[in-house]
Amino acid sequence: VQYLQELFKEKDLSGIFTPTLASLPPRMPASAKATGESNTTLIMKLLQYIFLGNLCGHPCISIPAGLSKEGLPVAVQVIAKHWDEHVCLRLANAMD
Repeated sequence: VQYLQELFKEKDLSGIFTPTLASLPPRMPASAKATGESNTTLIMKLLQYIFLGNLCGHPCISIPAGLSKEGLPVAVQVIAKHWDEHVCLRLANAMD
């Protein structure tokens, strides 16, 4: 938490721009639908950028950014300083 707060202050950042997911999600195996099978290691790897804002309590927003070559939706995430929710909302509105 402290590192992120210092980063915002030292670099005079309004926000941090990251991908929402670390990579495109793989296809779900057919057996997963029937059994509820889950690959926790893969899920944690995919969601690595999402935890930063959530864990530190910073406002975040995920914004759709188009489609991959495979036709899958991709998104970016904006993380703002504490109490700067308006930064996230303004960026999301501008990208819409």
